[in-house]
Amino acid sequence: MSLDDIRPIFKAKFNSNVDFLLKTKEQMEEEESRALQSINETQVQKAAKRRKLNEEVEDLKRHLEIVPDEDDDVYTEATPLARKPQPQPQPQAQQQATGFPMSLFQEALDACVVLTRRVEHLEYD
Repeated sequence: MSLDDIRPIFKAKFNSNVDFLLKTKEQMEEEESRALQSINETQVQKAAKRRKLNEEVEDLKRHLEIVPDEDDDVYTEATPLARKPQPQPQPQAQQQATGFPMSLFQEALDACVVLTRRVEHLEYD
């Protein structure tokens, strides 16, 4: 082995030693407490953790399915795990601000949604 082969290995070990020496007392205590907690876990707690992780994996698999397309291509269909609630506009405040009844805005919005869906349908056909 030449010096050039050994240098990266030495650097990695040296850097890990320096990082260890520079750790604060709080960081050391935190790592020790985490290690003790994992050692002191009972079999029941470990099984519960594994079961919870398996449930999360299954849940994620349901939200991300690979579905074959008609053209033998494969695409991924993802559904969001959580949705951010949309703020609901205050009808009276908007009516006062614009002078138009809210039902008129809703009808226009519904018409836009219908037209958008029709255009999307035409694009895929």
